[in-house]
Amino acid sequence: MKSYEMNWQRLPLTTCANARDLGGYPTKDGGQTAWHRFVRSDRISYLTDEERAFLYGYGVRMDIDLRGSEEIAEDPDVPIAADVAYRHVTLLDLNIADARMDLLSQTDREPQALDFYGTILENHAGFLKVVEAILETPPEACVLFHCTEGKDRTGVLAMLLLSLAGVDRLDCIANYEVTRENLLRKPYYAEQLEHAGIRRKLMGSDPETMGVTYDFVMQEYGSAEGYLRACGVSADEMAELRRHLLAEA
Repeated sequence: MKSYEMNWQRLPLTTCANARDLGGYPTKDGGQTAWHRFVRSDRISYLTDEERAFLYGYGVRMDIDLRGSEEIAEDPDVPIAADVAYRHVTLLDLNIADARMDLLSQTDREPQALDFYGTILENHAGFLKVVEAILETPPEACVLFHCTEGKDRTGVLAMLLLSLAGVDRLDCIANYEVTRENLLRKPYYAEQLEHAGIRRKLMGSDPETMGVTYDFVMQEYGSAEGYLRACGVSADEMAELRRHLLAEA
C-alpha cells in the first residue's frame, strides 16, 4: 500500500473508486483547504485489512455514513478500527428518491438537479447532525463521509464544506464532476450509465447539476454559511468547522 503520510487527491484504494481528499483547494482569502481532514468516498463495505490500515494511518477517526437504512443493511461499512467512530445520518433515503424519479419517468419532463438535490438540501436536521458528528472529531483528525457511490448525498455535502471554506464556485463544481470518471472504473457503472435513460444527466455527474445546486444555495441562503445557519449550526460551531477545513497559515 502506498504511504499514508503523503497527500493524496484520489486515495489509492482498490475497493473504492471515488475516495478523495478535500485538501489542497485554494480559498478566496489566499489560503488552502487542509489535507488529511476530510475524505469523501463511495461505500467502504469491502475494505481490505491493508486499506483499513491505510485509512487509519491517513488519520481517519470518524466515519459518517449518509446512506439509508436498507442500503446499510445490504452493504454495511467495514469498521476501520476500534477507535474510529461511526455515525449514521441519512441525508436522503434512496427509496424516496427512486419513487420520485419513477414518477418523473411517467412524464415528458427530464429530471432536473433540484428534483433530487433540492430534496437532499431540505434535510436540515440531517445536515446539523453531520456537523455535530464532524465536531466530535479532533480538528487534526480526518473525517470520512460517504454514501453509496459518493456522488449525490456526498457531493452536496462536499460542495457545502468547500464553499464554507472559501473555495470558489468553479472548484466546487469541478470537485463534483470528477466523480463520473472515477465511477467508470467500476465495470457495472458504465453499463448502468448507458441505460440510465432520463436519469443519465444526474447519474453522470454533469457539472450543470452541481452548478444549479450551488446557485440555489446562494440564492436562497446567501452562502453555505447561511444554509448551515438555517440548519441550526451556531456561530461558534461554524467557526470550529472552518478550523477543521482550513490549513494553518
